[in-house]
Amino acid sequence: MALPSKTDIVNAALGHLKQRKIANLTENSIQALEANRCYEIARREVLRSGDFGCSIVVKTLAENATYEASAAGVYAGKWLYAYTYPANAIAIRRIFNETTADAQQRNEFTVIYDDMHNQKVILCNVYQALCEYTFDLNDVSLFDPSFVVAFAFRLAYEMAPNLTGDDAIADSMLKLYNVSASEADRAGSYENYDTSQSKTTSSYQDCR
Repeated sequence: MALPSKTDIVNAALGHLKQRKIANLTENSIQALEANRCYEIARREVLRSGDFGCSIVVKTLAENATYEASAAGVYAGKWLYAYTYPANAIAIRRIFNETTADAQQRNEFTVIYDDMHNQKVILCNVYQALCEYTFDLNDVSLFDPSFVVAFAFRLAYEMAPNLTGDDAIADSMLKLYNVSASEADRAGSYENYDTSQSKTTSSYQDCR
């Protein structure tokens, strides 16, 4: 079975709204214009809010010596280390290292904006930290089925006001998105069994 394309996802969203399908995203139609306006908004929101194994990576963080030197007094006594926020990250999920990888207690961290150097920085108390995060996945061929379903509903929600003029339809699309995202989380848990992570939070898995 052929993998869905970007146009296929858009057409699924348009179908939810009872709108006509498009041939491609370059056509001159209100449907295509709205899809182009909303596609990236919806994609990034689904990635940030959901739990999709295909978009989870683990990498070693780069210590941010520049921020540590210029802002030591800001977080002295609370945070020991500053790391550069990964350029391709959508959301940070977990901070750990080889010593704390199996710890039941999740390590604290916070993300701040360094206006002096125009950068995002991760502050934590983990030495030589590793980071589990959702990366900015835009390769449609890597989207798993649960992501495609949730994405189409979220895209429909974003497009609904301008295409239908009906807030009730937009609300129904958002509800369906929330249901599909929850189902994706449940389905993803079947491929993720990690007793080291707290069960009070969403489960995450490495990209396979």
